[in-house]
Amino acid sequence: MTKEITKDMTIGEILQEHGTAIAEVMFDKGMHCVGCCGASFESLEQGCKAHGMDDEQVDKLVEDLNKKAKELAKGKKEGCGCCCSHGEKCETEESKEKD
Repeated sequence: MTKEITKDMTIGEILQEHGTAIAEVMFDKGMHCVGCCGASFESLEQGCKAHGMDDEQVDKLVEDLNKKAKELAKGKKEGCGCCCSHGEKCETEESKEKD
């Protein structure tokens, strides 16, 4: 089961729990926090506010991140190939192709 993402979590915690593939959602919102030194101590909400987001936008981002986290978790279970953050296919997907 995936841990629900909250605005109080650090960006680093979110990436550690869900992998760098979750960063795609942040990139789409103009937040390139993956390599930022503040990612290890700054909460998601603090990062969003630093990028000029209001409360409604922060809540929407949290919603979008949780949706993506569920998709990624489902992909890992089904071996769809989308769960690998570095572009490689899941072992499950590779074994399907060999059959």
